Amino acid sequence: MPQEVRDLRRLTVDEIELMISTLLTATESEVESVIEDPTAPVIKKIICNVLGKTNETGNMSQFDLLLNRVIGKVKEKIEHNIVKPSILKRRDGTEIVFTVSTLKKDDDNG
Repeated sequence: MPQEVRDLRRLTVDEIELMISTLLTATESEVESVIEDPTAPVIKKIICNVLGKTNETGNMSQFDLLLNRVIGKVKEKIEHNIVKPSILKRRDGTEIVFTVSTLKKDDDNG
């Protein structure tokens, strides 16, 4: 590799996140000016192209990747239900399960 390339400082995660966050709040004209600026860093141009394409087409896949980088992946919330059987108790002490119903979280005693 050429010495100039090796001498380039590495972008940190914080710098990338700051760049993306700043560009996410930019206006359309600001995004277009970055794309058209020959002196703008390529990484900024890539981010602006993603924002422009998302705005133009409505395809959120690349935009979702940018948001995952800045805010992190969205965690799914899964509701857990405990199934409580309805039991028929006979006089002789035997039990028969004949149906099930969902136990509510605040239903501690049944």
